[in-house]
Amino acid sequence: MKTEKRKILVFLIAAFLMLIASDGFLYFFCPNAIWIFGAQKYFQNAPVLLQARKFYQNENIQLKIDEYILWRKIVQLDGGFENKKLKEGYEKETRKNPFYGMLDGGADLNVDIKRNFENVDDLKNFVSDNEYLENRFYEIEGGKEYLEDPWDDVLLKALYCKSTGYDGLDWKVMGLLNDGKGGYLDTHFLLGLLFLENGKCFDEAEIKKVKSRVIDEIVLAQERDEKFSDLYAERIVFLYWAGEGEKVEKEWINLIQANFQNESNGWQDIGRSEVDAHTTGMAILALEYFLKNPKSQLFLELKQ
Repeated sequence: MKTEKRKILVFLIAAFLMLIASDGFLYFFCPNAIWIFGAQKYFQNAPVLLQARKFYQNENIQLKIDEYILWRKIVQLDGGFENKKLKEGYEKETRKNPFYGMLDGGADLNVDIKRNFENVDDLKNFVSDNEYLENRFYEIEGGKEYLEDPWDDVLLKALYCKSTGYDGLDWKVMGLLNDGKGGYLDTHFLLGLLFLENGKCFDEAEIKKVKSRVIDEIVLAQERDEKFSDLYAERIVFLYWAGEGEKVEKEWINLIQANFQNESNGWQDIGRSEVDAHTTGMAILALEYFLKNPKSQLFLELKQ
């Protein structure tokens, strides 16, 4: 009799472990109760994240500096995304890029940044030009070749504010990025504010006030957005970087999951025909951050 009981007990334990290993475990028990332990988020996100690891195993993958930075931040969260061969191929070259400072605080870089304007009147002349956001405000010595997006010079000035100095005129230039629409201008405006906050280069109270406003603008834009895109995922990631992860809604994460491309192991931006490293990196970070459920995520100086 005892032997039979042992067999039954072993069978029940084995069955229980098999349920835990399957996604159906969540729905076998009361899903609402499992939210307390975060298990539901894990099992909903895990299959997608496990498959997304394959994206960075592609031998033909090509990464720009921002895509490389996203990948390195992903690896910090989940070692399963590591690819030593990929890192070895990119690490030496990317260290020359001034944006590498987002990974190690710029400790190994000496970036000389000079203003192309001297006073408010000069600044007004720049602003009157419809193409003023074309990396024209600052001269990046030795780094001009790395400027890709039209606001990169403004962001680099903020990133290296500690070593190059930062004053009211630079602050006015930074403000030009903020159009209040919650798009790429505002996400990068928020990024610049985080650089300044990290470097303690400008009035903390002013940064805090402006940061609060742009965060509200980004959240409002996200709430109104009903389609997945690179920007959609980026808003979420930047909210976590800004310490506002609690504002992220589960519905936003569901939309990211629903747009995973199984055949390509990644995500594609709206209007594009194939997956890309920037959209995929942002989507993975958004899922990883939501999975770990923090209010904020480590932003700068992620030393390897």
